[in-house]
Amino acid sequence: MLDQSSKILPFLGAIATVTLTAVAQTCLKLGMSNTATAESLNNSKAIIQYSIHVLTNYYIVAGLFGYLLSTLLWLYVLSRLPLSTAYPFVGLSIVLTSLFGVYYLQEPNSLIKVVGVLMVSIGVILVAKG
Repeated sequence: MLDQSSKILPFLGAIATVTLTAVAQTCLKLGMSNTATAESLNNSKAIIQYSIHVLTNYYIVAGLFGYLLSTLLWLYVLSRLPLSTAYPFVGLSIVLTSLFGVYYLQEPNSLIKVVGVLMVSIGVILVAKG
């Protein structure tokens, strides 16, 4: 039984890493949605205010923390799986991030985006099986 779980855990870790990465990216986007644009940062006071906003924004802090956790988890995955097996899971972050963008950020969706996400998914499956 222990041998079976030791084979499954790295794959679960890879899926968790991809999910955490997509959640982190979504949090960063939410945090940056109401911030100043680069064009408005034309003096040192504006840059300082922008920096304080970025460093204290809950969504941005959560996104950075999510990236930290996903990196630590990814290191575990890499220590247990061959790189050629683990790395195709990274492609799934494109799929999840696209889905999160549509469902949580109300970003527009189109047939071409759906086809692209399906192609990425098929590519991940082919590379993982190859």
